[in-house]
Amino acid sequence: MPAHRAPATARHRAAPASAPPPAARHRQEPARQGPARYGTVIGTVATALFIALAQAPAVERATALAHYGQGPSRPAATNLTALGSVGRLTIEVIAPPRIDPQLAAAHASRSVRRDPRGAGRQLAAVYGWTGRQWTCLEQLWTRESRWNYQAKNPSSGAYGIPQALPGEKMATAGKDWRSNPATQIRWGLRYIKGRYGSPCSAWGTFTSRGWY
Repeated sequence: MPAHRAPATARHRAAPASAPPPAARHRQEPARQGPARYGTVIGTVATALFIALAQAPAVERATALAHYGQGPSRPAATNLTALGSVGRLTIEVIAPPRIDPQLAAAHASRSVRRDPRGAGRQLAAVYGWTGRQWTCLEQLWTRESRWNYQAKNPSSGAYGIPQALPGEKMATAGKDWRSNPATQIRWGLRYIKGRYGSPCSAWGTFTSRGWY
């Protein structure tokens, strides 16, 4: 019998060590560029401008921001940088760093001329003269000048809402004492405070003497 060759040991190829499947590779979306990006910026700025202009007239903003950039309330340069281009543009357009203070002053002066009595009430409240004291003051200056900042007594020369005699006395409250009701009111309130202590005391003197 022919010799039998011993069966060879089965040789198996070792399976490779298991490895995690390769991560799926995704193509990264490029950053938006071009018209879409700038359209978003323009839309944001336009919205901010629309809201600001709808809520506050230009002159009112000028009054409120007359001293913008002249005090500690103005954002520092580093803060403006942190806001980004949209934030900086919005601040520069809506709240420009320099607004002519004369524009704000002119607007305030016109408001006082339209309603000097209302301005007098607000200024008197600073002294705590409300209620009965305000009533005395309102009656006093109604009798004196009818709250007319141009009122002039032809015989004595007394001038303005408080009928200062001479009118030049009111220059201590401001150079615009001839034309600014607020300046006249401030002077008149100081005069009453220093001479009579309160509007009702001044009114009492006026009713008994005809002057105060």
